[in-house]
Amino acid sequence: MTKKTDRIVDLPSTREMSDALPAVQAVRGLANLAVKTGLGGEKAKRIVDSADEVLSHADIIDLPDRFNAAFADRGWIATSSLSVEVMRKALERNEAGDADAADEVILEWVLAPDTINLFAITRSKSFNVAQDRWHQLREALALTVENRFWSAVPLILLACDGVASDVLGTSPFEKNADLSVFDSMVAHPTALPALIARLTKGVRKSSDDPMKLPL
Repeated sequence: MTKKTDRIVDLPSTREMSDALPAVQAVRGLANLAVKTGLGGEKAKRIVDSADEVLSHADIIDLPDRFNAAFADRGWIATSSLSVEVMRKALERNEAGDADAADEVILEWVLAPDTINLFAITRSKSFNVAQDRWHQLREALALTVENRFWSAVPLILLACDGVASDVLGTSPFEKNADLSVFDSMVAHPTALPALIARLTKGVRKSSDDPMKLPL
């Protein structure tokens, strides 16, 4: 197996995007020069605008690493499905010293029924052998919408364990389970493996608030 990287930004697929930025900057510089000298016309202006658009989103390269560093210990990890704007806003709130507001930004997006239905339920249908778990996920969604987290959380964990066992033949909660996948954001060691490690630590302190249970 290829050596695992310490950061998501160092994954091959991410590195390809990062390595392309200097080329974008160079093309923009040439096109901008053409515009200033009056040689480029509308085509050069469009190139400059397109390059500016790409460069304005350059922070997306290291956004998952920054997000995981700030939120993994609180039970949140970056995935390809998580809204980029949500990650940005949550980081802004967190860096301003308001961790609760940061959590609210993420929760508002995650707990939206449409979001849960699309990313956590509908997409699971692509795993044919896991379709029997669909009813568990639907029930978990209904309980979540009703804020019945004491019932929803165990059912979600049960469904996650079942889907993984159906598809991979192993449980993500098994001791020393290798959940990492090379060149994957969600399966990066700082993401899902780190989150599952927290889930399997065990509860050392009870809480009356289900939203503050160890994740």
